[in-house]
Amino acid sequence: MKLIIYPDVDIWDFVLSGLKTRSDVVLFPLNRHSNIIQKVARKYGYTLPLPINFVLGSNLQQTIKHLIPGDVVIIAEYTDPALISAISRIVPNGVSCYIWLWNHKGNNKNFANDLRTIHKHHFQVITFDELDADSYGFEWHTQFFNVKPYLHVASNQNISFQYDFFFVGYAKNRVEEIERIHSILSSYACYFVTVQTASDYIPYSRYMEMAMQSRCIVEIVHTGDPSCTLRPLEAMAVRRKLLTNNPVVRKYSFYRPQNIFIIGQDDLTNLSDFLYSPFELLPSDIVDSYDVNSWVDIFR
Repeated sequence: MKLIIYPDVDIWDFVLSGLKTRSDVVLFPLNRHSNIIQKVARKYGYTLPLPINFVLGSNLQQTIKHLIPGDVVIIAEYTDPALISAISRIVPNGVSCYIWLWNHKGNNKNFANDLRTIHKHHFQVITFDELDADSYGFEWHTQFFNVKPYLHVASNQNISFQYDFFFVGYAKNRVEEIERIHSILSSYACYFVTVQTASDYIPYSRYMEMAMQSRCIVEIVHTGDPSCTLRPLEAMAVRRKLLTNNPVVRKYSFYRPQNIFIIGQDDLTNLSDFLYSPFELLPSDIVDSYDVNSWVDIFR
């Protein structure tokens, strides 16, 4: 069995829902099954020898205690020392424990403190971020997505589109780049939202609906970022074009010049031809390799 402990947010619910039919996977949204004391203890109690009940709810404790040798615990995103320590105290021998990182850590000082506890309790770390993999010696694995719900999506010519280019993302110190690319696309029907406050947030299910109503999803990354975000996989899943400022996409198996326009490298005079040309369908083995089911199978 594989127990996935994950943040109680809509994007995780959406992506992991692709595993709900699997009998070998148990999904556990951590905060949904935690009281306020446990949430606070995990966040601030890393220097204290806290009782297990202060950190983990009874349901999670029982689930972990009933694991058997060969089973796997996957902690998605959480690196809190109190959580790692509590799980290590009750997990049976022979159960492998992993942490999956879906965000860049860089030189974060708090993460350096977390890492000491992670290493102490022999949790293995896997990340999508190539910089972190190189810096910390983590295992690297590509991004993943819940691809299967969109396999029925029709090709572009059968869709009534609302937008030509679609972008929603947090500012993350890239406002100037977002504005620059938006300006380049000003002659097209664009939906561009930079999320800076809670009122700007779009639920992920709604985000995906809007992506399907668009001809092209826009990805904007920091200069020099060598990693793939979710945007190319969203585009692949719903069979939409991708416009990106990240030339790294060329190295991935899903890259097709018919489907992906790299701004800053591809000729802007060809942008309209790119946008209105048909989407090139990808072989099923390539699509499946980025699906959440392939991702969960790397944990053994």
